[in-house]
Amino acid sequence: MRSRSLRILALAGVLALAPALALAHCGNSNRVGALLYAWLVLERGESPAKALEKAKAAGLSHPEMIEKVRKLVAERQAPPPRTPG
Repeated sequence: MRSRSLRILALAGVLALAPALALAHCGNSNRVGALLYAWLVLERGESPAKALEKAKAAGLSHPEMIEKVRKLVAERQAPPPRTPG
């Protein structure tokens, strides 16, 4: 589970470095939709609601995957904990 989350983040980072178009595919487009969601929010700065709409149009459909990628992205968006001092 954790390694899948890290792969999604790693792939979103790779997409951020792509100079132009990139092609991603999977058996049912659910994973591609999850990747698109993460990339749109973390790299493009889109709102989670708008990104989810686009990700669903791209194939993100399984409720469990939606919940996992939303949680993962929210954790990455959270500000770092403040240190006393």
